[in-house]
Amino acid sequence: MSTLVVVKKNGYATIACDSLSTDGTMTVPSDNKINNHKYFKVNNSFIGFVGWSNINNIFEDIIENNPAILEFTDRKSIFNSLNNLHPILKDEYYINTLEDDDQSAESSQISGLILTPKGIFEFCSYRSVDEYSKYWAVGGGSKIRSRVNAQLL
Repeated sequence: MSTLVVVKKNGYATIACDSLSTDGTMTVPSDNKINNHKYFKVNNSFIGFVGWSNINNIFEDIIENNPAILEFTDRKSIFNSLNNLHPILKDEYYINTLEDDDQSAESSQISGLILTPKGIFEFCSYRSVDEYSKYWAVGGGSKIRSRVNAQLL
């Protein structure tokens, strides 16, 4: 299970994530795992993933080898980047696009949050992109996927 949250207030914003890592049914203590990143800096944006943990390895490789296809300026550029990323995920990283539900499009198997200088964006495995003005949180896991509305204290 992963949890990401983004909060924007008084001209400042932050993205945060949990440090839990699992391997099958075993929980790996965060102080025992060397590379435990769940979000990445891409140009002026931060992107975080929930769900399948191998996407972090894949995304590190994509940042290194295909950075030109990634633009997270606004909702439309994020959508276009996710569409450009989809065939690469399928053809080069062998992502299984099938899911159990009645899906309207092939799944990219990636979901998460993006914090840009222009806003907070959530994206899902079907490449839809939503924008939020103050805060948002997402969570995901192999058996349970959930969305959580964060509340500002």
